[in-house]
Amino acid sequence: MQTSLPLTIDRDAGLPLHLQLAEQFRAAVLDGRLQAGHRLPSTRDLARELGVSRSVTQAAYDQLHAEGWIEGRTGAGTFVTDVVPLQPAVRRRTQHRPDADAKLLTLRPGIPYISPTPDPGWRRAWREVSTQSPPGGYDDAAGLPALRAALADHVARVRGIACGPENVLVTNGTVHGLRLLLTVTRQPGDRIAIEDPGYLNAVVAARDHRLEIVDVPVDEDGLRVDALTDASAVYVTPSHQYPLGGRLPVARRNELVRWARRTGSLLIEDDYDSEFRYDVAPLPALAQLDLERVVHLGTLSKTLSPALRLGWLVASEAMVDRLATFRENSGDWPGWPMQAAMLAMLRDGTSTRPSAADAGCTRTGVPTPARCCRRTARSSARTQGCTSRCSCPTTPTTYGSRPRPVRPASWSRRCPSTAGACRDRQGS
Repeated sequence: MQTSLPLTIDRDAGLPLHLQLAEQFRAAVLDGRLQAGHRLPSTRDLARELGVSRSVTQAAYDQLHAEGWIEGRTGAGTFVTDVVPLQPAVRRRTQHRPDADAKLLTLRPGIPYISPTPDPGWRRAWREVSTQSPPGGYDDAAGLPALRAALADHVARVRGIACGPENVLVTNGTVHGLRLLLTVTRQPGDRIAIEDPGYLNAVVAARDHRLEIVDVPVDEDGLRVDALTDASAVYVTPSHQYPLGGRLPVARRNELVRWARRTGSLLIEDDYDSEFRYDVAPLPALAQLDLERVVHLGTLSKTLSPALRLGWLVASEAMVDRLATFRENSGDWPGWPMQAAMLAMLRDGTSTRPSAADAGCTRTGVPTPARCCRRTARSSARTQGCTSRCSCPTTPTTYGSRPRPVRPASWSRRCPSTAGACRDRQGS
């Protein structure tokens, strides 16, 4: 039906009638058919002309008034406002072609192998989350209290760090925890020591915060403490120096902590790859030596998936409170569903199982160390592709757990070293 206004009702269209009127009215104003100051018919008269109920025209007018297209004048009626037409920006669409290499295995470090078959523990965790109602308000900025307690128990048992829930803050991963720490505790121009060569994302984070980077050389044992100079913070990967693979010995760890106490510097421990050890149990975490001077960063990126974007930060209670206060204002913390799922996996033990068969060298087609030793006892032909010699335990061991029996030296076979290129590192 046509009216005195350039409006038409189409009852067969899928769009509600009042939205049809509002859309046509906007088009009429933009193309000049309705000018500013034009007096509109009343909702009753327009409804009569269109053959619809007055509620339809009233809803259309209410929508247009809320958007500023029309205005009511007391005792005079409803008029078109002075809306200057704006030429819409031209949106250029980019054609995304399918990646021809999407199905190929990549040798690029940083992406652990994820089995295409969902883990039963993963499914159980999300079933448990789906039965819960979301919180009525905002979560604790430091993380779910139950999750922080579970993480405190986890790092105490697996990494030997004596801490409580008050020492734990849930993060979106190692890089997120590092950036949060630099934002809250460092000022532009502060000096931060970083391993050279080292983790590129840590360097980028320091540059983004306008910190002065001090390159510290490394050797086969990791960071050279004797080469440290004046710096207010030190970023270090003691469990598995990235990218060379050195493991910081206990004597050097003690020396580093003594240096930090003497200079008042903050030690940032990236616990990269501590879950994967095939020769001996992991060395105790650096934070175990002095939680007042060390901030410990952990993640699930390599044991579960980097797509989870979940990790933790362990520090003194005062440091955690300081970081949580900052996050209360920024709203920057993981969402409730993922935290609840992580809590369920920790309780179930899913996230604490080092998946040697999945996260090891199988990404590149090379047998994992545990499999390597078992298989070579049966057939040496199956060890092709292994590159170094070691005596591997049947499964990886973790700090604080009972060590698995290690095969005798006479059974030693060729298998990948933990410092090989198959170890991953990117975006943790």
